[in-house]
Amino acid sequence: YLKRRYGGSNAADPSGVDAEFLARPDIALTPDEEAERVSGKASINAIVGRRKRAGQVEYELKKNSREETVWEPLAYLRAHTNSYAMKLVLRFDEMQRAAESGMAVRPATTL
Repeated sequence: YLKRRYGGSNAADPSGVDAEFLARPDIALTPDEEAERVSGKASINAIVGRRKRAGQVEYELKKNSREETVWEPLAYLRAHTNSYAMKLVLRFDEMQRAAESGMAVRPATTL
């Protein structure tokens, strides 16, 4: 169970990300949201970083219309018209937690 849940999609990908969390309907992108994510000019394509600056959290965004990334505050993402923006934030935060916990380097084993 632990290997299936936290071990990644296959044995070569021991990401440590909670697969059940990412599969939740309020976290997983719907087909319409995925199409919107990859098609729009001003759409957020991916979140690639996070930092705390002047007491507020900012996320580094890769937008479809730009080659470079931009830093935007969390308030911008909450107010963003795209329905999937906060889902991307939650997914990124979960992946960061998994990376910081060391699950990506320690294999999930049972005794």
